[in-house]
Amino acid sequence: MYEPKNIPIRDNSRRKVELDKQSFDAFGGVIEGKRRFSFGKFFITILLLLILAIAGGCGFFYYKMELKAYQPDTFAKQTIREGSSAFGIVEHEIDGHDCLVFYGNGPAREHHRGLVFYPGGAVDYQAYAPLLNELRDSFSVIVVPKMPMQFAWFGRNYADAIRREYTGMDEWYMAGHSLGGLIAANYVAGHEKEYRGLILLASYSMKDLSDSGLKVLSICGDADEVISQERFASARKNLPSDAAVEILKGANHGQFGSYGKQAGDGKASIRAGEQRKQTAELIRQFLDENDGTEE
Repeated sequence: MYEPKNIPIRDNSRRKVELDKQSFDAFGGVIEGKRRFSFGKFFITILLLLILAIAGGCGFFYYKMELKAYQPDTFAKQTIREGSSAFGIVEHEIDGHDCLVFYGNGPAREHHRGLVFYPGGAVDYQAYAPLLNELRDSFSVIVVPKMPMQFAWFGRNYADAIRREYTGMDEWYMAGHSLGGLIAANYVAGHEKEYRGLILLASYSMKDLSDSGLKVLSICGDADEVISQERFASARKNLPSDAAVEILKGANHGQFGSYGKQAGDGKASIRAGEQRKQTAELIRQFLDENDGTEE
């Protein structure tokens, strides 16, 4: 008679425990048979996609801002072209940043006085060539940098590199138009000892400069409808008590530069050339009044 042999029974409980321990790996990956899902790899993939999306968005924004920026008009381009031929106006790279540099003419070269000018928001830096060219008789060197995405906020400390480039200056002035003026004032508020004065065109200071010891000139047009006249008036308290505040009759916001009509601006009753002429004259007068004055 056939009798079945004793078949040993395998104890799989230990193997089951070992598999259970392997159910989660160091990254929280779940193992199901041969399939494995890794939370770590998933997280890294999502992070990389987000970085690519942000980089692409920034690139697109930069491209759009470059296209939308107010460009220099024909007269501004002509001014640069004629100045370049006489080596009075040159394109120069300073610490990796494109800049337009105006060298003083005649006695101005002996002044050892420098000016850093920040352009207005969404305005190409070359659009200020006509105005700054008229000031070459008052400064040894004038530098206007090209701002990233055409906004001075992203290049607010460019003045540091500019001063390092031109170490022979005895005194420096900071200036800016519109948003560029606001950023210039914000910058100079932390560098009062390094600058003699501040020149604001259609702008104001949000920083308290009342005790800074800076010489300040603020110029605005009475036809300017871009700047908030209420903020302009209320910000007067942030300037030193002896600051010169000038209102140009018939002048608007955009004609401090040379880039055509600005959206939302008022209609000027004086020509652009006349506005530049009056502005340059006020700046010269301001410099003469403060030339050699003890701080």
